[in-house]
Amino acid sequence: MNRQLIMLMFVLTFFPPVVIAAETGGLKSVISEYPSHNCSLPPPKPDELGLFGGDESKEQDVVNYNSELADYNSKVDDYNSQTKSYRKCIKEYIRNANSDMRKINEKLNEAIKEANSQ
Repeated sequence: MNRQLIMLMFVLTFFPPVVIAAETGGLKSVISEYPSHNCSLPPPKPDELGLFGGDESKEQDVVNYNSELADYNSKVDDYNSQTKSYRKCIKEYIRNANSDMRKINEKLNEAIKEANSQ
């Protein structure tokens, strides 16, 4: 029983970093902690459009408002595009991390079975 416990402690201490390094495509060396994502954060949400306070009969106020509206819409489109890219990147990171955890657990279970059979 003591031998099995010692083997389990050994496996838990030294095995996971080696598995991570060997099983992941993007990692080339043994690591001691899982890497963070490198996804670019989206920009902050655009400020809300200022209220149109001018007289609609004044042509310049309408032109300014339309210009402000077009600028705001452009910022919203940019924000939506960058947010979509960020979410796609994060989902990929999560999918890869889950895959790594499955591989580590498989190797760990194999090692435990081997240690228990001795």
